[in-house]
Amino acid sequence: MQIGHAAATLCHLGNIAYRVGHEVKFDPQLLNFGSDNDANALLVNSRAIVS
Repeated sequence: MQIGHAAATLCHLGNIAYRVGHEVKFDPQLLNFGSDNDANALLVNSRAIVS
């Protein structure tokens, strides 16, 4: 199950990068994209999937 979670998370993070139009750097400790507000705004909608 953990492999499926990791695969789905990568897909969601890739989709966020595509939607914001630039490379994103995800911090797995903080579960966010640092100061990238555009990416973080999309992550809030996916919080249940990523955490």
